[in-house]
Amino acid sequence: MAWKSSGEHYCSAKIWNSVDKNSAYSTKSNINDNVEIFFSFRSEIGSLFLGENNFQGSIPNELGHIIGLEEFVVEENNLSGMIPSTIYNISSISTFSVAKNQLHGELPPNLGTMVPNLVQLYYSGNKFRGSIPISLSNASRLQTLELSQNGFYGTISVWSFWVLTLNNFGGEIPGSIVNLINLDWGGGDFIHGNLPNRIGNLINLTTQAFDHNYLGGSVPLEIGKLEKLEQLYLDVNQFSGSIPSSLGSMTLVLNLHMGLNGFESNIPPSLGNYRNILEFNLSSNNLMGTIPKMLMELSTLSISLDLSDNYLTGLLPFESNLGSCTSLEHLYLQGNKFEGTIPQSLKDLKGLEILDISSNNLSRQIPEFIGKLGALKYPNLLYNDFEGELPKEGIFANAGGVFVLGNHGLCGGIPQFYLPPGPPKKFHSSRGPLSPKVVIPTACTLAIVIALSCFFVACSMLKKSRDGLITLRSYMDWKLGVSYSQLVESTNRFSMNNLIGSGSFGSVYKGVIPSDGRIVAVKVFNLQQHGASKSFIDESKALRSIRHHNLLQIITACSSIDN
Repeated sequence: MAWKSSGEHYCSAKIWNSVDKNSAYSTKSNINDNVEIFFSFRSEIGSLFLGENNFQGSIPNELGHIIGLEEFVVEENNLSGMIPSTIYNISSISTFSVAKNQLHGELPPNLGTMVPNLVQLYYSGNKFRGSIPISLSNASRLQTLELSQNGFYGTISVWSFWVLTLNNFGGEIPGSIVNLINLDWGGGDFIHGNLPNRIGNLINLTTQAFDHNYLGGSVPLEIGKLEKLEQLYLDVNQFSGSIPSSLGSMTLVLNLHMGLNGFESNIPPSLGNYRNILEFNLSSNNLMGTIPKMLMELSTLSISLDLSDNYLTGLLPFESNLGSCTSLEHLYLQGNKFEGTIPQSLKDLKGLEILDISSNNLSRQIPEFIGKLGALKYPNLLYNDFEGELPKEGIFANAGGVFVLGNHGLCGGIPQFYLPPGPPKKFHSSRGPLSPKVVIPTACTLAIVIALSCFFVACSMLKKSRDGLITLRSYMDWKLGVSYSQLVESTNRFSMNNLIGSGSFGSVYKGVIPSDGRIVAVKVFNLQQHGASKSFIDESKALRSIRHHNLLQIITACSSIDN
């Protein structure tokens, strides 16, 4: 604590916290127990700093009697209750911080007129509610306003700040924001409308976080003027149009998230200018064309590249040139229209942990090196056109670690995949064609075997048709519809003992129809998992049009809010 005395002399004192060698007070002190230390000097205390202690209790009313106080800081304690009205009567306060406590209540409607000299105002990390007082427009010196991590609500109509941190505010972004060239604003929630066209005026922005809002329209070209921007979060909005190529001018960007919007056209090659990028996410848009080569030359792209659920075409990235992107950990390319093979250059991604290339048009054989990528977990190769023998080594030695469903040309692999046997090995004989003495008896024997087989198959089918009459009624009952409670009963409440297997988007349980004991497989999709809905649709389309002895026939489906 420091203050200015009534004379020309300056005095200082401190309430020590527990880490100081000469602690004068316990870190669990009640702030009311220590108020008396101030009042012999209270006439002209200039600054009062009580932050970063462990004071408990409420803020004393007596602190509002300090004349001429300019700085009031009690942040990072365990204070509770409401802020005394007497504090707001100190019109000389320029810095006011009660951040990171347990305080509650609403801000006074006339806050801006009561404390007109405010420069910095910190309320973040408490339990305040209500709206921002319009009177703050009278605080013409106000530069910093932090209200995050509270329960404030309403709209923003006043913009006279340099630093603004909010949460749970709606409304549109006022056009006047572009005049505040010193503003560094982290964003907010429940915001709708468009980004201002002159947003490039905010040259000091380092973070632009407008994710999970209701913003629409196109992203202004002037956004490329934000050359200090390091974090750009525009995901989960309603943006449309093309991604502006001017985004490539923001070369300091570390994290770019623009997924789950309606962006169209191609990915601008200029986005390959991000020489510091760690995360790159354009998933779930309507992007077309191929992946720019420059994007694959980003040596710092180490955390995630997510281009999933678009309409991208061509060969997989890395097909012709891996570039410098060798430290990538997560690669999401599912739900596109990529063709060709898995490139051999992919084996250079030694740190790759997640690989999802499902729901594309990839073909040919799955290379063995996929199973030997030491960091790789659960590669998702579902619903492509892969063919040939499945590798058996590395991660392919565990049927629960690889997802290959929907690739109907695959064979071999370990038995747990239940794939058809691998193609027989061809033996080349040095002898000429077989003589008729060998061919004719062999053909006759084969014909007799086929005839006998047909006879036994016909008898077996007749027996099955008779037995099927017994279970047809219960089977047809389930085809007409099944309730969630019936599924719970049939799987013994989705018991772990009935769990057959699990994948990226759900789990499969053994079920028994209660009426007749018929065994079924019950697949439960986790719709909270990104991509589960699309996986369900793709799987349904595949099973609707394909019949195979290793694929079960779908009986029915159930969608319920019971769980």
